[in-house]
Amino acid sequence: MDTDPVNAQASIGVVVVNWNGWRNTLRSYQSLASCDHKNWTLVIVDNASTDGSAQMIQENIPEAILIKSPTNLGFAGGCNLGIAKTIELKLEYTFLLNSDATVTPGTLSRLASVSAKLQDRAILGSVVQYWPSGRLQYFGSRRSERSGRPEWYTEAKDAELLNSELITTDFVFGAAFFAPTNLFKRIGLFDERFFLNFEETDWCYRAAAEGIPRYVVANSIVQHQGSASLGHIRAPLQTYFLSRNRLLLYDKHGSLNHRIRGYLEVARELGSSLRHNVISSRNLSIFKDPRTRALTLAIRDYILRRFGDCPSEVRTLAQAGSHLA
Repeated sequence: MDTDPVNAQASIGVVVVNWNGWRNTLRSYQSLASCDHKNWTLVIVDNASTDGSAQMIQENIPEAILIKSPTNLGFAGGCNLGIAKTIELKLEYTFLLNSDATVTPGTLSRLASVSAKLQDRAILGSVVQYWPSGRLQYFGSRRSERSGRPEWYTEAKDAELLNSELITTDFVFGAAFFAPTNLFKRIGLFDERFFLNFEETDWCYRAAAEGIPRYVVANSIVQHQGSASLGHIRAPLQTYFLSRNRLLLYDKHGSLNHRIRGYLEVARELGSSLRHNVISSRNLSIFKDPRTRALTLAIRDYILRRFGDCPSEVRTLAQAGSHLA
């Protein structure tokens, strides 16, 4: 498929959710300013930041539409505020961009061009590279028959897919998520119970149930710092949301077999973490280990159907800078 711009006048609403990271958001804006596609409107949702983000954004990006949320709504809720604005403004496309991600000059034009050629009937993503290394983070996924979850393509096994102009994918990564705005009216907004992690997967699965295809545009590139807000993959915040929300995803989209496998998987992870702590004797109480505690709280809250934001205890663990080596 030829991806030369054929949709140069299309209006694109770029939604960036900011939480205590105005410097990253400013870099995102600066990269957007270099895009060869010029008809874009930046909608920044500040999720009740406490670092003066709202004021700094107003001073440094006065042309952006700034929505100040009085509470932290997470990525899902923050995006929903931004998407509601792109719908209100009747913008043709909505592009969700992580605050710690930057685009290349051709990113928007290539996405808009491909969408037009697909008759605006698909959800599109970009190839996401880690910044500053340039290492591939995401270029699509397949849905595992065994687990029912996405299995991200890897460079070691799936690099040949990058030779295609369009890569069929199970879901589109929320760091760079492009869709005709009308699809949000059709499918609905993100499920805010996820707060963050798996909300875009859930949305893509809902779209897939209605026959809407998902692709990654191979020559549309986004660079992503990654984990700027949540920390390492084994940090308490990551552990909590990935574990709890994985179980919620099984509830919504998994078969009985997938759900059983998911429950056993999380139980094994907890058992392994407990054994590790006993062997290493790192804590007087094994349940005080930050990752183990976060995982325990995730399981508890899933059972009690407590979704949305995490308990304050998880944030306290994260703020303490504790991590599991």
